Amino acid sequence: MRKSLTLCFFIFSFATLLVAQNGATYSVQVNTENERITAHVLNREASFSPVEFLLYTWYSHNQILTTQGGFSGKILHGSYKNEYPNHNLKEQGEYRMGLKEGRWNSWYDNGALSEITHWRRGVKHGKFILFNELGERMIEANFRKGRLDGKMYSFEGDQVVSEKRYRNGDAVVKVKKSKKGREEIEKEEIKEKDDVPANGMQQ
Repeated sequence: MRKSLTLCFFIFSFATLLVAQNGATYSVQVNTENERITAHVLNREASFSPVEFLLYTWYSHNQILTTQGGFSGKILHGSYKNEYPNHNLKEQGEYRMGLKEGRWNSWYDNGALSEITHWRRGVKHGKFILFNELGERMIEANFRKGRLDGKMYSFEGDQVVSEKRYRNGDAVVKVKKSKKGREEIEKEEIKEKDDVPANGMQQ
């Protein structure tokens, strides 16, 4: 009876492995001194041309690698989890065809949130929040197609201490013209006219 159960378990495990291998993706684990990564990779060779400015993440020879504009292995496709040696989460998110997609979270080794970032096709797109080691917000901003766009807030505790506005990656500077400033400009223009004689030649 025990031999039969052992044989059945072996057959089931082997069948499960075959299903995983024959599916669209399969799971890999990469362990180092500083981290433990569990990721899903595409089961077939990718047949598309990479975009030169995007960062692609791929798996080869028991390593998770990231390169700009190319790859040379099985690209990551599906869930991704990175853990510290103490088993606390370090980073978690999802890849689609080697590119980060959707919401990604990062943590300090004490378990406090470090970053919340949103991605679209490998480019930052959406809300971004940076935290300190106590899990308190330090910066909250918005990205659009990889560039800061909209308001960026800086925090101390729960209080907003500064606010900046960005448009397509550039800081928007507001120029305020006061009534006093306009009067000073007008007086300067009048003074310059008085300094120039009627013939147009300076004295």
